Amino acid sequence: MYLKFDDGFNDYDLDFVRDLFSLLDEWLDRLQERIDECFDPDQWGLFDEAEYIAGMGFVACQRYLASTYGSNDLRKDVALELGPHHSGGESYASILHAAANYWKHVDEWDASAKITRDVAQLNDRQQRTIRIIESVTSWSDYTCRICCAN
Repeated sequence: MYLKFDDGFNDYDLDFVRDLFSLLDEWLDRLQERIDECFDPDQWGLFDEAEYIAGMGFVACQRYLASTYGSNDLRKDVALELGPHHSGGESYASILHAAANYWKHVDEWDASAKITRDVAQLNDRQQRTIRIIESVTSWSDYTCRICCAN
């Protein structure tokens, strides 16, 4: 939630997210050094670790969005369509929201759908999540990591 003053805003949630991103950036920088030095970073789980860090960043963004639209009495579906849009057509807010949901819930999804990347096997909500993510990047083994790089 933010506070409005005559001369501007004080957004404590944004300050917290900014500090968290500094920590995540440092973690990613150290991890990138390990990836660069590793013969097979996938085998050693380094890409999984990068996906985890990116996922935490997306969830932090999602939490910030929720605190902002919630405190302004905006409906979530309306709020997620506001603001700038990616060239793929989706709003950046909806992309962040979908990436966070993907990272939080993908392990609950049908295993065969994840292996084959068969979107038709997913339920409507999961299909919408994938559709939004695929407006930015492909559905891959490290979707959040790749989405973060775009």
